[in-house]
Amino acid sequence: MTKTKLLVCTLALTLSTTPILANVSYASTIPQEKVSTFDESTIEEELLVEFSEDKIVYPAGYYEKVEEEIDGELYIIETIGYKDHYLLNVTNNEGTMSFINNYNSDKVELESDFLPEDELQEIENELESIVEITDVEAVEDEDMMITPFAQTGSWRLGNWVNKQVTPNGKATTQIIIGALGSLGGVKGAMAAAIVNIFIQYNLKTGYFKKRFDTRKDTNANYIWYRTSVKTYSDKARTKLLGSHVGTPTRHFIGI
Repeated sequence: MTKTKLLVCTLALTLSTTPILANVSYASTIPQEKVSTFDESTIEEELLVEFSEDKIVYPAGYYEKVEEEIDGELYIIETIGYKDHYLLNVTNNEGTMSFINNYNSDKVELESDFLPEDELQEIENELESIVEITDVEAVEDEDMMITPFAQTGSWRLGNWVNKQVTPNGKATTQIIIGALGSLGGVKGAMAAAIVNIFIQYNLKTGYFKKRFDTRKDTNANYIWYRTSVKTYSDKARTKLLGSHVGTPTRHFIGI
């Protein structure tokens, strides 16, 4: 995967993040320096991501690492794939929060190497209210349909979906980044960019649009996908604060 470094700021809410959990079994098996590029001729099969209608499944061995400097503090955001779940690890100098996303359940489980168990359990139980992420509506356009059969070399644009995120007083930088990835479908550098804008403009509610684009692969069993995000300061989404296009990723569709 692509290793990205992006300069950002920090949440004016309570801050918490951490170094990678030292006692987890996967730590020694993660391919730390493995990088995938947007080049169809150099794809490694174990890093392919399975595409399905309702979710993206990161297979065992999938690893993506993003480093973000937020208000002078380093945050490390990792996506790690396993057979039945994937992890979103968000780390700073306080410790790591791990968001465990099980493929057979909508519930997001949390682990941490620095938070007390009772506090962690409370955050896990209330995650969707601590960081409320809602779909407003899709902006329909018949010429912007998702399909794996777009012309090779060009992107087939999806529909923009309006979303908003409203953290409450319990939300920290780690929690918001993890919730955006686990509940909002926006992870890594894009999640950090939203958080950065959220802090920079001191927003109580963040308004953004998310779009899912596809591109044909030379192998008909695969497509490429990317996510685009635009962030606004107003509910009408007329005052653009920033935009970000995610790294293209190759997905198995098994035609």
